[in-house]
Amino acid sequence: MATTTTKEPKTAAPPPAAVTLDAPAVVAAPNTIDDLSLDPDAVQGSRHSGPLISGAPEDGAAGIATLHKRAKITVAQNGAFSIPVRFPASSILLQFVVQIQQSYNGTLAKINLGTTQNGSDIANVDVTVAPTQVFNNITSILGTNNTIWLSQVIGAGGTAGKCTVLISYSVPAKVLPS
Repeated sequence: MATTTTKEPKTAAPPPAAVTLDAPAVVAAPNTIDDLSLDPDAVQGSRHSGPLISGAPEDGAAGIATLHKRAKITVAQNGAFSIPVRFPASSILLQFVVQIQQSYNGTLAKINLGTTQNGSDIANVDVTVAPTQVFNNITSILGTNNTIWLSQVIGAGGTAGKCTVLISYSVPAKVLPS
């Protein structure tokens, strides 16, 4: 007995689904340095309350770890801004480092550190240069309000640029009796 097989007619494959691209992030000026602290390359950290102290108690004066505030800044995501950066009382500001990952294309683009909003009296870094790291020793004394200002000046025609800034500082620490 012969068997016959019937083939079902081929149906056309459904059209591919529409591809939805993520819209670019809306330019949002940050309010604090915490808004700039998110870095996609970050590793898991541990939060400590107070400065880290090292050295044996019997040795007398203990060493205190240097602290840093770090921010990742881009023209596309942050636009022009000037934000306050607060420090604990009696902090000593040590160094301002700017690592330029992508040169800024605006005229007169700068990353500034100042004692007033939009100020540049502590440091100003030209970010239109080729990618590099720029180190500035800070000689200014922190004022009574314990605040300085971090500003991004994009300049005319600025649409691109990316950098990471690092502000190094030291705070006083006391060893509690055990």
